This record gives sequence, structure tokens and C-alpha cells, in this order.
Amino acid sequence: LARAPTGGRIAVAVCQKMLLYSVNCSGASFDLRPGSEWIPLQAPILVPAEPSEASRWRPVDMSIYAPPGSLVAFTDVHLRDEDGTDLVANPGFERSTDRWFFTADNHLAWRIKDQFLMTVFEQGWLGLSTLAAVLAAAVAGSIGALRRDEPASASVIGALAAVAVSFLFDALLESPPLATLIWLVLGMGLLAGRYRGKDAVTSTR
Repeated sequence: LARAPTGGRIAVAVCQKMLLYSVNCSGASFDLRPGSEWIPLQAPILVPAEPSEASRWRPVDMSIYAPPGSLVAFTDVHLRDEDGTDLVANPGFERSTDRWFFTADNHLAWRIKDQFLMTVFEQGWLGLSTLAAVLAAAVAGSIGALRRDEPASASVIGALAAVAVSFLFDALLESPPLATLIWLVLGMGLLAGRYRGKDAVTSTR
């Protein structure tokens, strides 16, 4: 069921998902006349054949699109297979947006290209303070290790400086691979402040 007060167009696509992109898509589109009444929409969607054995293990999702600037509402969404089994969880939004993810092709509408501002927006000042404290502690630990004649810590300091500068221009922690790399570098900086090396430990005995 869908409706569009000023009219519009809605499209449905079933695709296999790779890391960032969709492949092997199939779908249907509908033109909605202006009005406030719910209009039932139905169309067959042929799932494309897998081109390779590896593609059988890719996850499949269903997406509903509306043109930018249009106002379209929909509910009671179903995707049934040949046996009549409904493959959509929470089709009528009875559990709010559970199992649904809202996004847009224009990622700037959903993102702040500054990790510090993004942290304030998502986690408040407490989250920003925690992030700044971890970053500062990692830098301090690396500087302390460098003063103890551990030259490898210089590369950690450079990496932490690059992370801090990059945070000013993009929200890097939104990307799981980048977030993992950044937290590993921060962890190296934090551990550098605690590990004093074999010679230092021996000299204290």
C-alpha cells in the first residue's frame, strides 16, 4: 500500500549486496496519482540467476526508492516467494522501524564530515570528551615511549596526528574497516605508555 499527496513515483528493487554496492538487481516501479487514499500496488519480481557459485552466499535485500523531494508513504509491504511465504519482517511497521534501514543516495544529507561534530551529534559532549581523552592519552603514551628511547613510537605519533587531522574532514569511525584500524592505532599509543621495554624493567630491579 502506498500514497503520495502530490503524486510521485516509487520503485522496488531486490538485489544481492556486496560490501558497498548492489548486484544482480530486479524490481518494479509504480506511478502514483495525487491523493490521500492508500493504493494497493503489486508486481512480479523475477530474481536473477546467480552468475557464479560464490554469489549464492551474498545477502539479499529489498529496497524501496522515491525520487528526491517527493513525499511518498507506504505500509503493509510484502515479498512472497513461489510458495506464498512472506520474506519481509515487520511488513506493517508494527514494531516501528525494526528490520528497516532508511538511507539516501546523497550521503551528505545523513553525515557530518567532521568526526568531532559527528560524535557530539550522536553521543553528546560526554562522547566527545571520551574520544578526546582517549586520543590525548594515546599521544601522551607515545611521547613518553619516545622519551624512553623507543623510536618505534614515533610512527605511532605520526599515525595519531594523521587520525586527528582526518577527523576534521570526515566521520571515519562510520566505516568499520577504518574504525578498526584507528582503534588499533589508539590502542598502540595507550599501550606504549604502559610498556617500558625489557631494559627499563631490568634497571628497576
